[in-house]
Amino acid sequence: SSLLLRRAAFWLFRLLHLLFVPMLVMAALHYPKLVWALLPPALNYAADLVLRARSQARAGAAVSRASYNAGGDFATVVVRLSATAALPGAGQFVLLGAPSVLGCAVDPHPFSVAWVDAAAREASVVVKATASAGGWTRRFCDAVQAGRVVPGTPLTWLGPYGSLQVPL
Repeated sequence: SSLLLRRAAFWLFRLLHLLFVPMLVMAALHYPKLVWALLPPALNYAADLVLRARSQARAGAAVSRASYNAGGDFATVVVRLSATAALPGAGQFVLLGAPSVLGCAVDPHPFSVAWVDAAAREASVVVKATASAGGWTRRFCDAVQAGRVVPGTPLTWLGPYGSLQVPL
């Protein structure tokens, strides 16, 4: 299923979606009338990219503190957000990336926000390590465990998106 692919190799899932854009361009070159059908979603996608860049610029996200739990094999990262960032609610998801730790700036992953402290402008995200040795979450948890994710480490922070649909 697509969920299995997304969990096993998120980068592959993302790459296939990015390769879809050149395929649409080639299709439009072969059938020019297709441009009119592709124009509305292309404009919507362009607007989304602009809003994501604005969200990232306003977030000013950096690690406040990070800890690793060996028993549960997960890392908890508390992210400090700037005064201009949109605060997420618990249950919303964000795209979180750690280019200075993992070395890949275009590889943010989606995570649900576990807890928000509005007064301190901090949001907690729990990252569960996957079984694959080279996976993003495994590498991130290993970096937290090794002490490479320190306070002040800049993060990619896009969102928040969605809302919690289950009444608590």
